[in-house]
Amino acid sequence: MKSVTTWLSAISLGVFTSTATATPLYQFEDIGTLGGPEAAALDINDSGSIVGWSSRDNKHECTTDTSDVNCHFAFLYHNGQMLDLGTASAIAQHTEASRINRHGDIIGYQQETSSNGWHYVALQFVDGKAQALPTLSGDSGLSAVATDINDSGDIVGWSDSSDQQDTAVIWQQGQISAVAIHESFFRRALANNNLGDIAGFEYERWSGKPNRGFVLTPDGFTQLQSAEELWSDGWEINDYGMIAGSSTLRPFSSVQATIWYPSVAGGLTQHVVGGLSDQPGIESIFFDINRSGSAVGFSTLPNGNGRAIAFIQGELYDLNNLVEVEGTLTTANGINRHGDIVGSYINHQGIERAYLLRAIAE
Repeated sequence: MKSVTTWLSAISLGVFTSTATATPLYQFEDIGTLGGPEAAALDINDSGSIVGWSSRDNKHECTTDTSDVNCHFAFLYHNGQMLDLGTASAIAQHTEASRINRHGDIIGYQQETSSNGWHYVALQFVDGKAQALPTLSGDSGLSAVATDINDSGDIVGWSDSSDQQDTAVIWQQGQISAVAIHESFFRRALANNNLGDIAGFEYERWSGKPNRGFVLTPDGFTQLQSAEELWSDGWEINDYGMIAGSSTLRPFSSVQATIWYPSVAGGLTQHVVGGLSDQPGIESIFFDINRSGSAVGFSTLPNGNGRAIAFIQGELYDLNNLVEVEGTLTTANGINRHGDIVGSYINHQGIERAYLLRAIAE
């Protein structure tokens, strides 16, 4: 078996040099809804189980800042069936299952209204039911969001402290604890891997400064970009320490889809993949990365519309060019080790729907 160092060297060579690769093949599937018109798929595990959110009806019984909308409920899709995971309280406006590990453990969050306005509740789904995770302050009126779960069941995310400072946290065995606390920086953990590494971003509230991505490993806390005027964030980290997210190369420029690779000599090597156009103003982000280093996300076009993208074996693809869809694939949110991809598309009626792109072996 090759060592991790040898494997990473081979991957890096493939990324930074241009070689002819076969175009990946996919089969498109709309996975349906819980009865309402809308849905979005947010993650897929190696067994093909998919999680996300869906509406149950078209009654517009929930509210945003600007209008009444359909309520959203978390779902699990497995073996062609969509299971309603519900919500943890009757006052939830939006509930989603956002990540699932290889054992089928699911986490997410819900958005609630209260006398103080909106707040978020971190969730774990146990036996098909949503359960609220504890907050850092113990105050259920303050926000907490669960963002990822590894195969050991460790959950990461962020929670408001008692002074309402966003703090990166980890839930283990139902207990919450803060990680990488800073006196002035607000920090949010977005992802963790099976080695216990945590990726995310930090920001200075009201400063006008951009987000700064970070990774926390047993070796310590590392910023993805050292220059405070440059944006970065880490959305996912795989078991080889590759981090998918976004960054900027110049102050006040648009964010670009980026992968950070662990260097054989130590530290990280930043590879800005970018989007589907080199024109100014084009934004792109990677939301997920699998063990092979394939990453998925979205890119805008010059007209401002979003398109689902995938970076596979050193090539960036507009997923709309790889399948026939009655609509537009707007974002890719998850990819498993088989290369299966899930996300959202806008159908010909202008409605957001959940899709699965099943990888076809050549």
